[in-house]
Amino acid sequence: MAEDFPEILEGPLDTLGEDFYAIANGAIPQWSPVVIVAPATGETFPRVGTTTVAEDRAKAGMKIGPNKTLVAGDICLIRKKGRAKCKVNGAVSRGDSLATSTSAGKAKKLAHTAWPGTYASATAETIQDENAAVLAKVLTNTGAADGDIVAVEVNPSSLDT
Repeated sequence: MAEDFPEILEGPLDTLGEDFYAIANGAIPQWSPVVIVAPATGETFPRVGTTTVAEDRAKAGMKIGPNKTLVAGDICLIRKKGRAKCKVNGAVSRGDSLATSTSAGKAKKLAHTAWPGTYASATAETIQDENAAVLAKVLTNTGAADGDIVAVEVNPSSLDT
């Protein structure tokens, strides 16, 4: 797996992504998907945390920055868009869409809905609803097992709404 994107998996992230600072709502392991949670009164930065809600639409991005697990109140860097690393729950392959999972701090392969039988019966709402849950796309060529860290494109531009 590392041979596909060694600069991402084994080295620093590229600096071309869109990042923002946030306050950790609780423990957040490195490379965890995070969601926006309600901020405390008077906080300057948004508050983020892990989730156990599968396909959570409140997704914010991926926790990056110094390789340590955060505790509540720590300031952290969140990758909103661009390349990052991500812990996964279950097997994934290149091109798979990822969403939040029921395991806090991990993303899972998005279970696509059954598409309508004809193009005419497909609606923009059906497509937008599924795309709303997409957190990232897997970049690595080889499959990954549960708990692995994979290279991803966070919030791919083709899915912006």
